[in-house]
Amino acid sequence: MIKLLQEGNDIPEKYQDILFTNEQKQKEYELTYDGKAREEDIIADTLAAPLQEVRTFNSDNKFEDGWTNKLIFGDNLMALKNLYEDPKIKGKVKLIYIDPPFATKQDFMKDEEKAYKDKIAGSKFLEFLRKRLVLLRELLAENGTIYIHLDWRKAHYAKILSDEIFGEENFRNEIIWTYFGPSNIKQDFPKKHDTILRYCKTKDLVFNFDAIRIPYSEGSIDRANRNVIASGGMDFDKIQLNEKGKVPEDWWVGINQASKYPGEITGYPTQKPVKLLDRIIKASSNEGDIVLDAFAGSGTTLVVAEKLNRRWIGIDCGKYSIYTIQKRILNLSEKIGTKKNVIKSKNFTLYNAGLYDWTEVKKLDFGHYRDFVLKLFQVREEKHDVRGIEVDGYIGNENAYLWNHTKEKKAKLDLDFVKSLHNALSGKGGEVFYIIAPNNTFAFFEDEIKHDNTTYKTLRVPQSIMVELIKRGGQTMRQPTNEHDVNEVIDAVGFDFIQVPQVETEYKIAKPKEATLLNQKTKECLIKIKTFKSRTLTKSPEEFENYETLSMVMADYNYDGRVFDLDEVFYADKLKPDFEVRFDSGKLDKQMMMIYLDIYGNEKKEILTMKNFK
Repeated sequence: MIKLLQEGNDIPEKYQDILFTNEQKQKEYELTYDGKAREEDIIADTLAAPLQEVRTFNSDNKFEDGWTNKLIFGDNLMALKNLYEDPKIKGKVKLIYIDPPFATKQDFMKDEEKAYKDKIAGSKFLEFLRKRLVLLRELLAENGTIYIHLDWRKAHYAKILSDEIFGEENFRNEIIWTYFGPSNIKQDFPKKHDTILRYCKTKDLVFNFDAIRIPYSEGSIDRANRNVIASGGMDFDKIQLNEKGKVPEDWWVGINQASKYPGEITGYPTQKPVKLLDRIIKASSNEGDIVLDAFAGSGTTLVVAEKLNRRWIGIDCGKYSIYTIQKRILNLSEKIGTKKNVIKSKNFTLYNAGLYDWTEVKKLDFGHYRDFVLKLFQVREEKHDVRGIEVDGYIGNENAYLWNHTKEKKAKLDLDFVKSLHNALSGKGGEVFYIIAPNNTFAFFEDEIKHDNTTYKTLRVPQSIMVELIKRGGQTMRQPTNEHDVNEVIDAVGFDFIQVPQVETEYKIAKPKEATLLNQKTKECLIKIKTFKSRTLTKSPEEFENYETLSMVMADYNYDGRVFDLDEVFYADKLKPDFEVRFDSGKLDKQMMMIYLDIYGNEKKEILTMKNFK
């Protein structure tokens, strides 16, 4: 190569890929827009939200190898970064299906002239999606496939992004999913299709074409028979021919929206039909494979994966989504809409990722506490020895040391401790040395203490996290107040701790609000929400307007004392102006659970019986 260069010749192409990165090589074309980050920076700078276990369901039906299916409540970007750091998951996901929520239920209504509310405009939308696609590519197995489901508004943007991220050579299909229904459109052709982009990671991919064959049409069989007879052959056996069937084309008909299938509809906006995901999961995964949906919504991907004996991971930032999925997984049956042939799902665990219960963190044994706190402060875990002191890892390039507060429960970290630590390190602690410990173990108030050339910075659990959040003014995972905003996209930037809202209620038996001939004898349970105020890091309840932060109220009319089984949702905008929850008294069985949810994802739960209603 030196000789070639000295002679003024080009380096052979086979060496260019080794010597130069894609950025250094001249590109034929490149996607550029305001705010576009380098892929390396997306992976490096994205916060990894530690997963806090909330509850494990069906623990008596475990996987033999210790795996548990995962349902994660939180911003999917931070949750994906956590999964990226898990060697059991990174590069092991065989199938990813995502339906990024840029269409709301109003887009499927007859009133087509309703304004489409796109919450992230222009380049912000592109980067929102691109960040997630970059991390999803890293999670995908070498023989894995990703399906990206979008409507006519955004599919072309996603195609350009995905060509760059996965490689244009790895684009496999543009699937057109068509559906039917009435439309009032007068100036356009009715919009009755979605686009699903299918990409692989390498040419070695899973595609089970025999598992998704569909019957030939009568016309196709008749035409084939005529051709065979014309050449002197015998008639095809139609039954035998259709047992084999054909592989579906890249335009899919006969799979209507979920509302067309009796018993399947959950009431969740943008729910996708079981038949659609059944085809995708059968085609691109095998039993035991991991299937991931990062915009889990109503949970159809997870439901189908469970029934097809796949492992699954679902992520969503909406509590309504999480409770809908929980209900569906715990109420599976072989035939949709029936209680017969009930299927018990494998064990699955619900996690928080970004919004945490601090009381539960304190109960952890030190090993799990250590893992959680290191992720909380974004410590790059790498145990190493500095002058005989075992250090846990690095924040940036600086040492980070986690105090084991469980060894000596009454011990305090005082100024003498910091001095003795400095002496033990013999000045080799670096410019900055981080000390991480519970807030109540520190016996001094200083955040920084300097000895010689080393500054010792204290990170107090959880106070330092809260201070950092206030400093950032970060956006929280806001919950919707109406049906149209259920899938509003969010980009959270940090962590928060659960703070139960202040709720005051009174209960009555009442006549229906609007009397008709049919409901004259009906009695309604009425819950009057007198007070609803949130608590946040920066505000006390007194600083909020009443009802200002109410998101929705959820009901389980037959609460079994163990699992909240969602029956009905009352959005805040529908409760105005009286903020009364009303329902037929006949719905309330022995006891019920009500969940009052604020826009930050915090809940107040209460259990009621008929005795509460006067």
